[in-house]
Amino acid sequence: MKLIPNPADRYSIGDRTTGLRWEADGGLTIHLQSEPPQQDGEGNWLPTAKDGTWFVVLRMYRPRPEVIDATWECPALTRVT
Repeated sequence: MKLIPNPADRYSIGDRTTGLRWEADGGLTIHLQSEPPQQDGEGNWLPTAKDGTWFVVLRMYRPRPEVIDATWECPALTRVT
């Protein structure tokens, strides 16, 4: 795995990540992009490569039964331009 050096010094977002901004409905928007987002600063930014291919890995510890029996669906990524 190739980590991308970035000014936020962030390489993952997890339950111990500080500075996250949660939505009023309990959701979490994570900005996957090469430059910091302007709308809310770096709080929910996960830096990506500017060029080339990158991918997202979702790691779950002690997943709920619906994850194990494959009835849970991960929310889709939404491209915003």
